Amino acid sequence: ESVYSKEYLESLPIPESMGRAGDIVKDVKDKAIQGYCVELFKYLSDATSENPKRGFGTSRTALWGLQRPPIVPGLKTVLRVRKSLDCVAPVYLLFFATNARDQVEVSIPSSNKELISVCEKDGIPVTIESEEQFDLRTTEEHPDKYYNIVRCDLAGPMKEFPMVGQFASLYFPLGHIKSTMSGDEEFVEKFKTSKKWLKMKV
Repeated sequence: ESVYSKEYLESLPIPESMGRAGDIVKDVKDKAIQGYCVELFKYLSDATSENPKRGFGTSRTALWGLQRPPIVPGLKTVLRVRKSLDCVAPVYLLFFATNARDQVEVSIPSSNKELISVCEKDGIPVTIESEEQFDLRTTEEHPDKYYNIVRCDLAGPMKEFPMVGQFASLYFPLGHIKSTMSGDEEFVEKFKTSKKWLKMKV
């Protein structure tokens, strides 16, 4: 199982091309996690430079690529973080840097003033609530409003760093759509602009 070395990740500079995402990453304290965020950004940029891609089959016409989570009004991935920006930054970056930005919510306990302050400085919208309030609304009151519930700091900040494509696939599906017709250009023109395809938004 391949992972990135901390030495490699710590050597990566934060490029200007990351824009506001780079400003968030600069507030991550662990240099390896900073570098992992940079590597994630590079992966997203490359994977979405042509997204969707066209399939190579001849009997049907297919489009495939990284997709956003289901686009359902009010349906979000909620990231619960109690400790630090280091715990949530890699996951949040995936959403913030793409057109899935409005499909994520960050939840923080009111007791963590430092994290709230950092998020406010970086323009990260947060929901401030106790653990009891979070559990109540996500498991009892409105469980149907959440596509994914991620407790980002159960194991603390990341200590091992899997390949970025594998990490991204935990939150964004790789999917396809196809026509039963060969060379169906009308199908391609119609569906290549679908909002479901993941795009960069820096």
